[in-house]
Amino acid sequence: MIQTHIPPRRKFGKQIQKRQLEVPEYAASFVNYKALKKLIKKLSATPTLAAQNDSRQLAILADSQAALQANKATFFFQLERELDRVNAFYLQKEAELKIRLRTLLDKKKFIQSRQGVSRRSSKFTTLEEGFQQFASDLNKLQQFVEINGTAFSKILKKWDKTSKSKTKELYLSRAVEVQPFFNATVISELSDQATTNLQELGAWSDGIHVTFQTSGHVVTTQHFMGTDEGDADSLLLETVIAGNLESLRDLLAKMQSASAAPEGDLSLMERVTRTFLAAIHEAPRNALKVLLDTGLVDLHSYDDINERNCLHQAAIYGRQHVLEWGLEANVSVDRIDVYGRVPLHYASLHGRQDMLSALLTARRLWTLSTTTILHR
Repeated sequence: MIQTHIPPRRKFGKQIQKRQLEVPEYAASFVNYKALKKLIKKLSATPTLAAQNDSRQLAILADSQAALQANKATFFFQLERELDRVNAFYLQKEAELKIRLRTLLDKKKFIQSRQGVSRRSSKFTTLEEGFQQFASDLNKLQQFVEINGTAFSKILKKWDKTSKSKTKELYLSRAVEVQPFFNATVISELSDQATTNLQELGAWSDGIHVTFQTSGHVVTTQHFMGTDEGDADSLLLETVIAGNLESLRDLLAKMQSASAAPEGDLSLMERVTRTFLAAIHEAPRNALKVLLDTGLVDLHSYDDINERNCLHQAAIYGRQHVLEWGLEANVSVDRIDVYGRVPLHYASLHGRQDMLSALLTARRLWTLSTTTILHR
């Protein structure tokens, strides 16, 4: 008879450590399971009897119930601090995800309003990637909730076993399960919306009719069509990509003339910057340079869906001239996009050695200048 070796099940504390390594941005916010276990062990070792020659102290400490209550207060005080920390982090992440979903839904409405948007267009691809990343981040939060819920249950079970009490079920129902992080409804609703929208985008790209439900330097992806600005911005992007320099200069002059007020200048800068970021991947160099020469491009800006700046885009699409413009303007080389990647990641991923060298040099110079300033 062949004996099948079944590997030992990973201890729960090790499961938490593994998850912390997998999702470093969540690492510090998991319940400190190891510390709580140590606390239980320490409290269980607390002597309940005093030295034989001290009759007064013996009389006080002989009351094991009093000792248990003191230990119980210490343990549950620390447990509540852990619960507060986990819950605060969850609420922060939940709020961030709700804002991201609202932004994605706004962008989907805009793309819907455009006729003939290609499945291969950068706007469609960026939006689809945005929903996919949203679903992935939501799954991370779901696992965070599940692991911490299990941690509180297990640590209470250990406490009951050590203290010979029965507090687990009562504490879970009255203190843990009533917390926002333990409410599965919100995550479930967000997950349903992400799944539905991804399915709708997929069906739409396949030509199937679907009835859709309706910070500093950050720029929105596009104005809504059906407005004068939306139409002008769409025309501007098409003209830049086509590389028609004469038409481009004429259109920019008209847009500048129409934005004479100070607030108009700010609005126009956002629109031209948005166009620049959207056109990086396919517009010719001289057309992008015309945009840049207007002084209306904020090279430090980043897209509000994928959170990439011009250096990310340059590294992805191999646009050396855009990388040089960004580095000359001291655009952040450490800017992290929604996928947790800096421009260096993409330069390495696509094997762009010249870009890697330029980005590493810029990073060293920035670090050196920062260190010099701090030591003055």
